[in-house]
Amino acid sequence: MLKLIYIAIFGALIWLGLLQIRRYLTHRKDGNGLDAATTLASRIVPCAHCGIHIPEADAINHQGQFFCCKKHQKLEQH
Repeated sequence: MLKLIYIAIFGALIWLGLLQIRRYLTHRKDGNGLDAATTLASRIVPCAHCGIHIPEADAINHQGQFFCCKKHQKLEQH
């Protein structure tokens, strides 16, 4: 009878371990540390001119640099 209890406990531990592995694989993060569900709009980038941080979706991207407004983009070009 004691062996049956040990087998049941061992089986439950294996089952819980497999659940944790499955949960980890479905919710793991990419190389940037962001969840797979994180979108481009939620990334924050600094303005190359003033340094203010803004969402990437709202920033002006010019030659790999991000700006918070057209004015700052033009100031950096001159």
